[in-house]
Amino acid sequence: AIQAINSNIISGINNSGFIVGTSSDAINVTGNAITVNNAQYGQIYGGLQGTLNINNSGVIALQSVSGLTHVPGSVINGSIAGNGTYKAQQYLSTTRNWYLASPITNATAPSGYTYFKYDEPGNNNGFIAPSTAYWESIAIGGTLNPLVGFITQPSLGNTTIEFSGTALNNGDISATLTRTAGKIKEGFHLIGNPYPSYVNWEAVAKTNLEPTIWYRTKNNAGNYVYDTFNGVGTNNNQNGAVTSYIPPMQSFWVRVSATKTLGSITFTNANRAHESGTNRLKAPAHTKNKILRLQVSNNINSDETLVIFNENASNTFDIYDAQKMTNGNSTIPEIFTVADNEELTINGMNSASEIALGFRTGETNTFKIKASEISNF
Repeated sequence: AIQAINSNIISGINNSGFIVGTSSDAINVTGNAITVNNAQYGQIYGGLQGTLNINNSGVIALQSVSGLTHVPGSVINGSIAGNGTYKAQQYLSTTRNWYLASPITNATAPSGYTYFKYDEPGNNNGFIAPSTAYWESIAIGGTLNPLVGFITQPSLGNTTIEFSGTALNNGDISATLTRTAGKIKEGFHLIGNPYPSYVNWEAVAKTNLEPTIWYRTKNNAGNYVYDTFNGVGTNNNQNGAVTSYIPPMQSFWVRVSATKTLGSITFTNANRAHESGTNRLKAPAHTKNKILRLQVSNNINSDETLVIFNENASNTFDIYDAQKMTNGNSTIPEIFTVADNEELTINGMNSASEIALGFRTGETNTFKIKASEISNF
């Protein structure tokens, strides 16, 4: 443990973690800065323990590694107090859309970027662009509230965005979500990890919500696709980057369940975790389930659908299923299965039976369908 802070900058202490103090220590930072940054993974692995007081011009910064899009430092709060400054950075490599969230209390939208958040009822009348009532612009200097996910568009390439505010988000953080009948993305909400640490989606308290999360990301061909994780332990992704552990500063899609008009979600400190080494964002193995993964490709872009067999699942739509989020791009072929009239990217089944398979394309081309994985049969 660090018993005193004498230098201007204290960086991550090797790969074993960054631990400040013990359960009874009180450490003051006045006029100096602690920078949480690991050059190898861009994060720390240990918890922040004891009492840390950031006073006056003191700064604690979760610092992104320049040139790397890895997540910044990861902190599980002990007792952090004081009227200093709290910062979190994320390196953004291009002017593409980045799906972010702020881990800083009372952070505001910094200049040099364009921001949009999603309005599920579609009653936003104050949009600037894009020209749809579902996307609402966040003004420069506007407050970035916890749990609100947003798209960030850098105005310049290769830049690092920095959020600063009065504290690191900590403790219970909740939100009520709507499902408005007849809307384009009925029940879908773009929310964000509220903490400066990883959070375990499977442990988060959810009421009237699907157990699935969807990440909007780019594939190797540079097109936007959805990577999907189902909260009962299965994933379908093209980038090998989806597990139950959601990185800090990451936003993602959730959905209020069918037949429900309201849902709620509560994140707590008990849901928080560190991910380290090669396990960071690595899809877990599924040795229990039989897996059939089907892929469609036009030799440039591809898409996949996953069928799993689990003794607790049913052959109708249930929590073991994840709905398909269409890419909305005519150059990306799409494949899915169908249960109870729902298009599925993950189809959890109890037993083998005839499965309705769906295919969609917006162009004339040659397509190939193959079983890219057959496991545990």
